[in-house]
Amino acid sequence: LDDAFTVSPQGGSGYFDGSGDYLSIPDSDDFAFGSGDFTIETWVYANSLGSFNAVIGQWPVSGGSTSNSFVLETVGTNIDFYWVSGTTVYSGLTDIGALPTGQWIHVAISRSGSNIYGFLNGVLKKTASISQTLNNPSSAITVGGNVAGSGWWDGYISNVRVVKGTAVYTSTFTPPTAPLTPTSGTSLLLNFTNASIIDATGKNVIETVGNAQV
Repeated sequence: LDDAFTVSPQGGSGYFDGSGDYLSIPDSDDFAFGSGDFTIETWVYANSLGSFNAVIGQWPVSGGSTSNSFVLETVGTNIDFYWVSGTTVYSGLTDIGALPTGQWIHVAISRSGSNIYGFLNGVLKKTASISQTLNNPSSAITVGGNVAGSGWWDGYISNVRVVKGTAVYTSTFTPPTAPLTPTSGTSLLLNFTNASIIDATGKNVIETVGNAQV
């Protein structure tokens, strides 16, 4: 009996323990959306939800006071998307929908021109107007926390894709069921399939510390 894990079609995910785990990606022009279209999407699985749990953001420790930052996070049990222009925080995509614990949920944010859309499991939940530019606030992109110095995610995150220049979704769609692949303009793609230690049975969560590897 061969129970070995294979990347395709199962894919992978990153585990975040809710107490300080996060990934940091250096700031670059790839994340300077300006006034153009963009898409941020991911699959998330929450073990628990607190007051603020960040999925992905470019949100300085100062709390977003540096202009043109953004964050996708839960507030209570709802998933929200905030953006900053100047020192003003825009919250047109708050309460996109309730995010249950113990389930994989696909979340997507997509800007097309002056509209920005929020999706849960492919269903268009909320539309808002956006006229602001989102350029680099000279802060790292973080996944799983360290938004304003906290916001730790407790659970799993998979298939994080950031696309600059394209609104991949503007209406209800069927969420992808296979690991995402790069499209034109892809600035970031995290499929989490390069673990240092893999449980071939797929039955255990292995959290590595430092450079621990097989």
